[in-house]
Amino acid sequence: MRPNWLLAVMLLVPIALRAADGSFIPVALEFNIYVVGSPKKVWDALTIKEQVDLYYMCPQEKFELKPGGSVEYGTPGKPLLSGTVTEIKEGTHLVYSLAMTHGAETRVEVDLEEVSPGVTALELKQSSGAWGDKDRENYLSGWPVILSGLKTLVETGKPIPWKK
Repeated sequence: MRPNWLLAVMLLVPIALRAADGSFIPVALEFNIYVVGSPKKVWDALTIKEQVDLYYMCPQEKFELKPGGSVEYGTPGKPLLSGTVTEIKEGTHLVYSLAMTHGAETRVEVDLEEVSPGVTALELKQSSGAWGDKDRENYLSGWPVILSGLKTLVETGKPIPWKK
């Protein structure tokens, strides 16, 4: 994850299989961004509810940062996304399951690395052997918005001013 130069764009790399009809079926999505901010600031933006709620597409209800901890996004009593933390290395590595309501379970892995003083590389991978087209499309369109919001919040201290 060490670039020779600073790349200030988001890259999307779906890892795919070829279906019988010749189309590609992504089994994994990979997003890489570079954020002007320390790994601690990026980690905090990923894990502290008050920060997450400023950029995530739905409120964070629960994120217990321990193996076996619950993950929930949505409204009280009505989670839209839920899962379980499976691995954590404080400040640099987080793995959790995530599923939309009535959707297939996926695996989300986030890694942070300081690539230059004050610059953090964030790599997010999401995979599932069972997700349907709707789930995959929702994640494919959702992660760029979420990660752009995280990047903006860390770099400016303010959320993206979306039109309401």
